[in-house]
Amino acid sequence: MNNPKVSVIIPVYNGEKYIEDAIKSVLNQKYDPIEIIVVNDGSTDSSESIVKQFGNKIIYAERENAGPPAARNSALEYVTGDFISFIDQDDIWHPNKLKVQLSIFNKYPDLSLIIGFSMKYQFKNIEEIDDAAHKQYTTLELLLGSSLVERKSFERVGGFDNDLLSGDDTDWFLRAREIDLPIYVHRDLVFYHRLHDNNFTKRADRTRFVLMMLKKIKERKMKYGMAAAGALKKPENLEDMINLWHTSALTG
Repeated sequence: MNNPKVSVIIPVYNGEKYIEDAIKSVLNQKYDPIEIIVVNDGSTDSSESIVKQFGNKIIYAERENAGPPAARNSALEYVTGDFISFIDQDDIWHPNKLKVQLSIFNKYPDLSLIIGFSMKYQFKNIEEIDDAAHKQYTTLELLLGSSLVERKSFERVGGFDNDLLSGDDTDWFLRAREIDLPIYVHRDLVFYHRLHDNNFTKRADRTRFVLMMLKKIKERKMKYGMAAAGALKKPENLEDMINLWHTSALTG
């Protein structure tokens, strides 16, 4: 498939400090065509005006605040691309992300999901990012921002669980693995996960959602007899993590 369209979904909630950088990192991709869908999840700050400065480069939608999974599910209704990727309001894409990941899909068209490496550290803006200086922070994480998904995969896996205000991305990856979706892990750096004082993953009630996710996994296993427990094995090192999630027989 030559030059398929990629739909990029960005949920935003009171993200005025970061959303401009996130959008710019998508527009700076060395790939085209891209459509960007931003769902404003009931922001009360200036997020709306910042997003609208990009004009017709953005498909903009609003909804009452219900959390990231609901915002992502709303955005899925607008998707027209063959592939879907995601970025949170406070994160940054590597300029080669889509080019690299689509080249893998072109080489191996039977894949459904690709996950690349990410770099996780604290920075203020795009200009401060330095791959060489922070190379030790590059690793594999289960993050939507470092993945690229074939659109039809959502027909098999379904959307995001609106109940999981934290961990909905991990839950989606686990459900994809449970149904044996062919997943390809590659070691190229594609994503910068920005650390700051207000990361959504630092929610005080995050443990509650982790327990809720584990309960849902157990219920699926009992209902469908799936070997979901294997996906919960804690990897001992990076290689274990890669082997756990690289379910495709392809080695590149």
